[in-house]
Amino acid sequence: MKLTQMMAATGLAAFLLFAGGAGVASLGTQPAFAQAQPDTKKPASRPTTKARRDRRAAQRAATRSKRAACTAEARARGVSMLRRQSYIRSCMRKG
Repeated sequence: MKLTQMMAATGLAAFLLFAGGAGVASLGTQPAFAQAQPDTKKPASRPTTKARRDRRAAQRAATRSKRAACTAEARARGVSMLRRQSYIRSCMRKG
């Protein structure tokens, strides 16, 4: 027998042995990828209180008015459109 034929026969025998062994071991069970996964759902969200919603609404309103003031200041100073976003961001950080 030539070396290549012997290697092919050995490889085929090894494949059949491995495939047969895996088939017997997993007979009647699910494949590894189909096993039950842990439950990763988020817990149900709870509704917030009215006071908390009102406080957050007030914070958003304050942020909007501050942004509007910074935008008006940027226009008054003649900041170019390319640099205006950066200017507004730094203005908002100043407080």
